[in-house]
Amino acid sequence: MKYSLKNTKKIKCPNLNCPSHRQGIKSFKQYTDENGQPLAEYVGRCDKANKCGYNYTPKDYFNDNKGVKREYAPRVQQYVPKKKTSYHPSEWASVGVEHSNLLKFLGNDYEQKFCEYKIGGTKTGGTIFWQIDASQNIRAGKIMYYNQHGKRTSKFNWVHKLKCKDFNLKQCFFGEHLIKDFNGENICIVESEKTAVIMSYFFPAHLWLACGSMWGLGSPKLPEKIRTKAFECLKKGKNIVLFPDTGAAEDVWIDIANVMGFDIIKLSDLLPKIQLGIGDDVADYVLNKRCEIEINKNLNKLMI
Repeated sequence: MKYSLKNTKKIKCPNLNCPSHRQGIKSFKQYTDENGQPLAEYVGRCDKANKCGYNYTPKDYFNDNKGVKREYAPRVQQYVPKKKTSYHPSEWASVGVEHSNLLKFLGNDYEQKFCEYKIGGTKTGGTIFWQIDASQNIRAGKIMYYNQHGKRTSKFNWVHKLKCKDFNLKQCFFGEHLIKDFNGENICIVESEKTAVIMSYFFPAHLWLACGSMWGLGSPKLPEKIRTKAFECLKKGKNIVLFPDTGAAEDVWIDIANVMGFDIIKLSDLLPKIQLGIGDDVADYVLNKRCEIEINKNLNKLMI
């Protein structure tokens, strides 16, 4: 019997010390079998890798419970009609960007970048990062909120959850719509949409995309999932460079880079003399003038 995290809904993390558990946020996905049944309520992974790190796998479960036998029940074959990918109306892009607290923090110099990435905003100060694919279809709108210092708050939502019914979400890279007209050589992938925008402002010779999370590129054990996302980039002969956040993401992305033949640049490569924190990304430092100079110098050396 195979167990997977695919298509399982998030529940409360069983780790009592997890920040999400204390805040009542659902961050834990259970391993389920081919029929969608969980192995045990505590067998799964918390998506807060740096702040929690809970990951109790089926292998761990069977090693700790030697008396439990693996069940090999036949998979129930059911015909499920393939759903078409849902899209948002194209006119929704860029709407309300003047309300974005992130744009207010970064300043008017970033208006052009917000326009290029077709970022929108909400009347409550939220920033809408639209995921627009290479065919210019709007696949998703991720609503994120930032305080007056440009730091993320815990408030988060999706446009389709607020405005759509029966929406079949199939995500793509943030910034993917820019690939078609990009004539440079290096396509850089970061986790955060905010980071992609900031790095694009400072280093416009490269194309900066965001995958949204540490697991946004897929697992290194599932390279076919990665290939589907990166195929168009590779087909155009571009050089793919990964920029992971510090901490757990580095190990995951190093494995992905090895599987896919991508280049990878860690934050410690750009700032070797600075004590870095867990979960930091390059945008945390590039806004500092002294660090920006150092990053620029080392980036030029590393980017071929």
